[in-house]
Amino acid sequence: MNENITESQIFKQITFERSCLGYGLAAAMGVAYFAFILTIAFDPSALAAKLSAGSVISVGIIFGVGLMAFAFLLTAIYVAVANMRLDVLGRQLREKAR
Repeated sequence: MNENITESQIFKQITFERSCLGYGLAAAMGVAYFAFILTIAFDPSALAAKLSAGSVISVGIIFGVGLMAFAFLLTAIYVAVANMRLDVLGRQLREKAR
């Protein structure tokens, strides 16, 4: 291979797709997290509301657990895309480099 790997079109595509995926998922997590934090800061009574009369579980607990579940979901999305798309491109790059 005459060209440097970092100048390869496949390498540039991998870098671009990984960056877009990472920034997109980070932005989604950031929006969800800061929405939760801003709700705590400016309207804590909304999250302090109980699920039902006599319940000890508040809406905030449900949203907090949901936020953690959302983080796991975003991680699963990253892993799935990395395995299905980025690994394929990586294999193509390695084959081209040989």
